[in-house]
Amino acid sequence: MHLLRDLARAQRVPKKILGRVVGAIYRAALDVSFRRSGGLFVILHNRKSLRDVVRHGEAIADRKRDKRDQEFDAVIVKHAIQSLPRPVAVELAALDGALVFNNSGQLLAYGSVLQPRKAGKLRGTEGSRTKAAIGASNYGLAIKISSDGDITVYSKGKSFITM
Repeated sequence: MHLLRDLARAQRVPKKILGRVVGAIYRAALDVSFRRSGGLFVILHNRKSLRDVVRHGEAIADRKRDKRDQEFDAVIVKHAIQSLPRPVAVELAALDGALVFNNSGQLLAYGSVLQPRKAGKLRGTEGSRTKAAIGASNYGLAIKISSDGDITVYSKGKSFITM
């Protein structure tokens, strides 16, 4: 948890909400792990990186989004991870794709396909969620939960901790 907090601090998560943001993501990641559904959380270092990480049309409020997605976006955009009910965060994490947050915990995308411009060094043996986590970690902090329950934290293209 301390390493996760230190890595989040490096993403410029404001000090006054650092514990709440990290704690909410950590607890949601544990819930996803116990559920064995897999998931991916990304905290971007800079909100402007969203277009460099998330496939066009998949971020909240993108014009290309389906009408039903836009209606849900209008409700969910009011919440940051620290105010989102944990069961909702877990359900969103269970969708194919990633949950992407700015460094204040504001949800920017859910169920989104990641296509990072800076993919980093990848081996052919990684799965798609691992490849997405490695690439996204070049823009922030990525927390990957595999469907077998392992949680791995990535930063700058490297794994730091597996729980």
